[in-house]
Amino acid sequence: MAAFFLHKLLVASERRKEDKRLKDYRQVEAVAKAILSDPAVVEDVKRIADGLQKKWVKELVASASKADGDLDTTLAVLRRAGIIGGV
Repeated sequence: MAAFFLHKLLVASERRKEDKRLKDYRQVEAVAKAILSDPAVVEDVKRIADGLQKKWVKELVASASKADGDLDTTLAVLRRAGIIGGV
């Protein structure tokens, strides 16, 4: 679930078609809600992100920040995993 979350967040901003991009962001937000309910999965997100290139981590954060939709839960997952500041 953690890998799917990060993958979808990473590729969503690269989508050329708006409908596919929005679908990816909806999926990211839905999975984020499940992730927040399980601290072990939040740790998985952190572990996977720690293994990514710094450029990709920056792209994850940028994707979550510039999304057209409301990604409050996604941002909460990234904060809890220590990927972005705040708690």
